[in-house]
Amino acid sequence: RPGGILCMCDNDPQSKVIRNLPAPIFTLMKATEPWSDEYYTMDIAGAMASSGFVRVESTLMDPRHRIVMATKPATALQDGAQE
Repeated sequence: RPGGILCMCDNDPQSKVIRNLPAPIFTLMKATEPWSDEYYTMDIAGAMASSGFVRVESTLMDPRHRIVMATKPATALQDGAQE
């Protein structure tokens, strides 16, 4: 919805903890997520920005997870102005 905020919480591919997982553990984790390789190499914030979201922010929540927030621009406001 225009003016709405999308908030996503998930593993942070840039996390030192994730990057340093032992290979068997990382392989087990990926076994439940068939698109892990694509996810870990995707620029989520960049993809959201190129999809039209604004104020895209990515913040570390803890040593392994991040939160990515973005706002969908409002369309014309009541007075006809744009956000």
